[in-house]
Amino acid sequence: VLDSLKRVFVFLVFCASARCERLAPAGLICKWNGQTTLAQPCLEAVHAHPEFHALRSTTGKLYRYVIRVGPVPTALGRNRAWQVRYPLDVNAMREALSLLEGEHDFTCFRAAGCASKSPVRRINRAGLDVVEGELWIEVHGVGFLRHMVRNIVGSLHEVGRHKREPEWFTQLIEARDRTLAGPTAPALGLHLVRVDYPQALLT
Repeated sequence: VLDSLKRVFVFLVFCASARCERLAPAGLICKWNGQTTLAQPCLEAVHAHPEFHALRSTTGKLYRYVIRVGPVPTALGRNRAWQVRYPLDVNAMREALSLLEGEHDFTCFRAAGCASKSPVRRINRAGLDVVEGELWIEVHGVGFLRHMVRNIVGSLHEVGRHKREPEWFTQLIEARDRTLAGPTAPALGLHLVRVDYPQALLT
């Protein structure tokens, strides 16, 4: 499962939970880093509450999508960003992103085959920062639908190129129709930055 997920987007952080009675956290780090074939080293291990689960205990996730703007791709950014050779209207994109915040039915950004029972999700923050020629689009929410962030970015790209106005995002949410939104952005620009957990389960 991990190998297939790594081909979809980049893990900047990854959390796993396991029951381990013989090793202290420091010993677990050494054993993981010494035997794993994954390109994701263990940086920290802590004791958690018995009810803690890496997937079911999450209270939020932060995703970052990176768009590299410029005529020439960089060697380091080739596999971690969507290369766009034309300028994008950052202010219009920020305005569109702000319309996502709050609780909405996000059917318009839901990919086919999504197993979630409800398309309603809460976006706590959606913003865009410009960092050394890259557009960092960050979306923090309680839960996400299949390809939701990539579908948001695909539509945001339409706004950035002035093919659509920022208010189009409100129309998409109200229409609840995936076919009306923009295309799905390439997978390589998507990064999982942070996973949030209740502090009570980590002590």
